[in-house]
Amino acid sequence: MPVVVGMLTRIAPEQLARLRALEGVVVYDLSPLAEPTPPDLATVRQLESHLADCEVLCATNVPAGLASRAPNVRWFHGTQAGIDAYRASGFLERGIPITLGRGWAARPIAEWVIGAILLLAKLYPKWVNEQARQQWAGGRIEEVLGQTVGIFGFGGIGQETARLAHALGMRVIACKRTPGPPPPTVAALYGPEGLPILLRESDYLVLAAPATPETTDLIGAAELAQMKPTARLINVGRGTILDEAALAEALRSGRLAGAVLDVYRVEPLPPDSPLRSAPNVLLSPHRSFLSQHLDQRILDPFLDNLRRYLAGEPLQQVYDPLRGY
Repeated sequence: MPVVVGMLTRIAPEQLARLRALEGVVVYDLSPLAEPTPPDLATVRQLESHLADCEVLCATNVPAGLASRAPNVRWFHGTQAGIDAYRASGFLERGIPITLGRGWAARPIAEWVIGAILLLAKLYPKWVNEQARQQWAGGRIEEVLGQTVGIFGFGGIGQETARLAHALGMRVIACKRTPGPPPPTVAALYGPEGLPILLRESDYLVLAAPATPETTDLIGAAELAQMKPTARLINVGRGTILDEAALAEALRSGRLAGAVLDVYRVEPLPPDSPLRSAPNVLLSPHRSFLSQHLDQRILDPFLDNLRRYLAGEPLQQVYDPLRGY
């Protein structure tokens, strides 16, 4: 019997065709169930019927309690890197394998980080604002050559960021949960206890860690106070890592030179967030992962794991409740 696969994430037709070309599977496109605007009643009933038949589900965002509507699912794949979006699904309580989409966004997010570093170093936001006000003023811009990038969280995103920063001639130091010998792109690789070193030495501090109990509220007023007044902070990890009010205050007081953020505690960022009025901060609406290759990047790790599943081989990127990712 073929394995019934439900796709609760919308991907381009050519990528869906790649999935359907795999021998031994039947693929249902269930993505309308996850759309903000629900389809008509007849379509919903058809989708619900297909959902009940699925042995495998791949999803980006899922409704709460989805597991109760998919009683035959034996493996759930979430395309997001973190587990937060799937906690309310009911699949964690079922005890089935859950895999996550870690690593596929490393390249576009690393490019975004490098872009943020260059924006800050070259004062592009200042020039844009002054152009809009028809002003012509000076400013001190920098080379990034020889400056230090500190990366907290050295998974796929952190490693690719290190590679690109190293290529620009920057010094890279990093923290990882379980450190080993540093790669050639990294001057020093520490465990989590190395965070104070990153805070003191970084000209650009990049937060790229997942949301876990250990990283919640990791960077607050006390940590920001350890950074150089000339340093900048970039967050592409999770909003829960950072005390946003403390960051806004550090920017207002001149205790920190700038920040670029792509993730927040609440998304969309509330209009009354102190970050909205803080100086020297760029706010990106959680789009650093986007790419013209997005659908292929999302599908590739799932397709690899589906081949493993059909062959009875161990799955990759399995969620570990003890680690939290």
